[in-house]
Amino acid sequence: MTFVDSQPIKGAFMTSIVTSLSINQIKALSSTAIQNLTTTDIAALTSTQIKALSSTQIAAFESDDIATLSSTQLSAVTAAAITGLTLSQMDALSATNIVGLTSAQINALSTSQVAQLDSDQVDALTSTQIGALSAAAMGVMASDEIATFTSDEVAAISTKVLAQISTDAIANFNSDQLGALSSKQIASLTSAQVGVLTSDQVAGLTSGQVSALTVKQVAALSTDAVKALDSDQIAALSAKQVAALSTDQVAILDSDQVAALSSTQIAALSAAALGTMASDEIATFTTDEVAAITTKVLAALSTDAIANFDSTQIGALSSKQVASLTTAQVAVLTSAQIDGLTTAGVAALTTKQVAAMSTDAVVSLDSDQIAALSAKQIAALTTDQVEILNSDQVSALTSTQIAALSAASLNLMESDEIATFTTDEVAAISTKVLAALSTDTIANLDSDKIGALSSKQLAALTTDQVSKLTSDQLAGLSSANITALTAKQVAVLTTDAVAKLSTDQVAALSAKQIAALTTDQAEALTSDQAGALTSTQIAAFGAVALDTMTSDEIATFSTDEVAAISTKVLAALSTDTISKLDSDKIAALSSKQVAALTTAQLATLTSDQVDGLTTANIVALSAKQIAAISTDAIVSLDSDQVAALTAKQIAAMTTDQVKTLNSDQVAALTSTQIAALTAAAMDTMASDEIATFTTDEIAAISTKVLAALSTDTIANLDSDKIAALSSKQIAALTTAQIATLTSDQVDGLTSANIVALTATQIVKLTTDAIASLDSDQIAALTSKQVAALTTDQVETLTSDQVEALGSAQIAALSAAALGVMESDEIAKFTTDEIAAISTKVLAALSTAALGNFGSDQIAALSTAQVAALTTAQVASLISDQLDGLKTDQVVALTASQVAALTTDAVASLESTQIEVLTSKQVSSLTTDQVAVLNSDQVAALTSTQIAALSAAALGTMASDEIATFSTDEVAAISTKVLAGLSTDIVSFLSTDQVGALSTGQVASLTTAQVAVLSSTQVDGLKSGQIAALTANQIKSLSTDALASFDSDQIVALTSTQIAALSTDQVATLTSDQIEALTSTQIAALSSAALDAMDSDEIATFTSDEIAAINVKALPGLSTDDIAGLTSEQAQAFTSAQIAALSSSQVEAVIAAYNDV
Repeated sequence: MTFVDSQPIKGAFMTSIVTSLSINQIKALSSTAIQNLTTTDIAALTSTQIKALSSTQIAAFESDDIATLSSTQLSAVTAAAITGLTLSQMDALSATNIVGLTSAQINALSTSQVAQLDSDQVDALTSTQIGALSAAAMGVMASDEIATFTSDEVAAISTKVLAQISTDAIANFNSDQLGALSSKQIASLTSAQVGVLTSDQVAGLTSGQVSALTVKQVAALSTDAVKALDSDQIAALSAKQVAALSTDQVAILDSDQVAALSSTQIAALSAAALGTMASDEIATFTTDEVAAITTKVLAALSTDAIANFDSTQIGALSSKQVASLTTAQVAVLTSAQIDGLTTAGVAALTTKQVAAMSTDAVVSLDSDQIAALSAKQIAALTTDQVEILNSDQVSALTSTQIAALSAASLNLMESDEIATFTTDEVAAISTKVLAALSTDTIANLDSDKIGALSSKQLAALTTDQVSKLTSDQLAGLSSANITALTAKQVAVLTTDAVAKLSTDQVAALSAKQIAALTTDQAEALTSDQAGALTSTQIAAFGAVALDTMTSDEIATFSTDEVAAISTKVLAALSTDTISKLDSDKIAALSSKQVAALTTAQLATLTSDQVDGLTTANIVALSAKQIAAISTDAIVSLDSDQVAALTAKQIAAMTTDQVKTLNSDQVAALTSTQIAALTAAAMDTMASDEIATFTTDEIAAISTKVLAALSTDTIANLDSDKIAALSSKQIAALTTAQIATLTSDQVDGLTSANIVALTATQIVKLTTDAIASLDSDQIAALTSKQVAALTTDQVETLTSDQVEALGSAQIAALSAAALGVMESDEIAKFTTDEIAAISTKVLAALSTAALGNFGSDQIAALSTAQVAALTTAQVASLISDQLDGLKTDQVVALTASQVAALTTDAVASLESTQIEVLTSKQVSSLTTDQVAVLNSDQVAALTSTQIAALSAAALGTMASDEIATFSTDEVAAISTKVLAGLSTDIVSFLSTDQVGALSTGQVASLTTAQVAVLSSTQVDGLKSGQIAALTANQIKSLSTDALASFDSDQIVALTSTQIAALSTDQVATLTSDQIEALTSTQIAALSSAALDAMDSDEIATFTSDEIAAINVKALPGLSTDDIAGLTSEQAQAFTSAQIAALSSSQVEAVIAAYNDV
């Protein structure tokens, strides 16, 4: 076998290559490559490699090569690949090869491959292999070949394949072969296959095979086949199989076959099947056979079939069978058939079946059968069935059965029949049925039967039935029965019936029944009946009913009867009825009754009626009731009644009622009552009346009322009354009231009153009032009150008043307030007072106000106050003011404040002030501020401060200044700042400065900065610094810079860095640099990197370096690169590398190995 230019491959190495081929490489072999394999090569193929071959590759083998495959190799061929065997290859298979084929391979053979088998090959097939053949494969065999199958071979056919064999093939099976089939095989036959079985084939089936037939198979048997079944085969049929027989199959059965059927089999026959049998055949059924018929089948029989049953067969039916009969079947039962029913059979009838019986059948029922009927069955009788009952049948009914009759049934009975009912029978009628009886039927009940009704039955009567009751019928009701009537029933009694009730019956009426009487019924009551009413009954009357009574009748009410009237009814009485009550009856009313009177009723009370009210009744009146009393009635109140009024009642009085009070009544008012007066009520009083109020009465006025008084009323209060006001009352005064206070009234305010004023009230004091405050009053002002002063109020303060202010009060002044003060006033502030100014207020001062502060006052500011200054305020500070700043104040400046300093201010800072600047402050310096620093100031900067400078700040310095930085100062520059330097600044760094960079600083350099590094600067990089370079930084190195690397620097490159080299960088590597590369570095080279090298450079790799090439990088080797390798280098490829090579690369390796 050959690969390249037909030159033979060295055997040992070639076999090694064949065995080392991966699955993917095996799958990639072309048909030509397969054909070029030698017998030795084929023998060297492993089972795993054989398994990877496709059907196309199998077909490429020579027939002789296939024949030489070992059993192990042949069995490794997949089922999919076995289909690739050509017909000539099939012919080449020996009997041994055939026997060695697996079941899966046999099953995968195509019909053409099976058809190619000769007789010897077929004979070689084992039972297992025959069992593996598909139905299609068996289908290509000749019938005489199938006929030669032994019993074992037939038994080996799977049920799945057997079910797929054509009906023609099945027809070729002889009786012996069919007899060899197992029960499972019989059961697997399709309905179509069973349907073609001949009478002879069926006759040859054993009883066991007949039993194995499924119901679908039984149904598929032809009628000829069924007719061929003998008695034993019929007997072998199960109930399910018999049930599966079609009507045509049952109809074909002869008398002997029917005679062979057992009771169980008859029970399995459907109604349709039984329907195919003749009447004389059914007539021959024994009682046991009749009993075997299921209820389901019995219910499905036609009425004609039922009609063929005689009385004896009907009598043989069980209770369950009787209950299963349909209503249509019951309806056709004749009197003779009904007579055959036992009492148990009658009792088994359902209510629907009873209702379905014909009237002739009902009439034919004897007394025993009638007695056997249950209450439910009686209730199911139709009105026609009840109406047809004869006297003997009715007389046979029990109380329980009568109770089961419906109202419609009872209404059909004649009056004389109902008249014969005993009291027990009447008592047996349910309340539901009784309520459904017609009024005519009720009218047929005499007084005795009405009297026999129970309380429940009476209560069940409808209002229509009750309304038709006559006086005579009602006269039969006892007192107990009267109480059983419901309110609705009482309400429908006629007025004549009510008027004829006896006094005992009236006295027996409950309060609920009394309440149910209509106004007409109440009006119909006679004087004797009214006289019989009790207090409880009177209390039950509604207001409408009482309003129908005359004044004379009401006048007869005793005080107990008046007291019995409910508050609800009393409140509903008309004003006319109320006017009929004299003062005594008014006096008899309880407090609750008085409280229940409506405002309309109270408004109509006369002075005489009001005079009758007790003090207890007065107290019981609600606020709304008090307000409803007329002014005439109010004026008639005596001193005791006025004194009895509560504070709540006083508060409810209208302004008109208060206005009508006379001097004696006002004089009778207590402090509590005055406190209850509303502001509107007090405003109706004259000024001289208010002037008479004592200090206690003034103090009694609530803050709410005081706040509601008009300003005119407030103006009437003199300084003494103002002084009498409490702190709470002062605080309650409205801003409008405060604004009207005069200087004289304000002078009357005590220090306690001053403190009680709210901030809102303080603001409303006039400037005149503020100006009138003395030093003690000023000193009494709280910080909150001072803070509330308006700028106008502050501006009116005199110098004496300002001097009276304490530090706490000055601290409370707002920035706006301080702003209205003159500079000479601020100048008088002591250092304590300056310190008292809050940082918030200080920050709110205008720059002009701050400009009034001298250097000493600036120096007096605390560090917190300094830190609170706004950037605008800091920017306004002049050099003289800044000169006064101490070092602790400089340190207190925030970064924002430092940034706000003007360049003049920065330039004026002393070295001592520069030295104390923190890193944060230095970092906040703007580029303009850094640019104005002089040499002395720069010289004063420490390494820490330099480290705080931003890249932009450093960018403002000249190159010679940066060149003077020591290595320590360079090392102090942060990686972030370093990365922010421009490429120009980076280019200024010397070789020594580059060499002084830490590995962290080197790693922080941007790719743009690395890209501008010159060859001279790169020369200063040490091995540690080179190792710190990232992959991206390595990529950004210029080719000139990389080319300047010496061998030590090349060796210092890590695998990651080597892998990061671009193809351009790799392409520029010198031969010395490539020779310096280690095996580990070569292993890191990518496919693209190898591709960037030429064949000569690749050829310089040692065997170890060849073996070190990463398998993923191998695609970078061209066939020319590989072909240029020496034999020794070719043999250096590892098995893993060989497996990863492409087919063309493998051929190139072989060529290199042979030194082609």
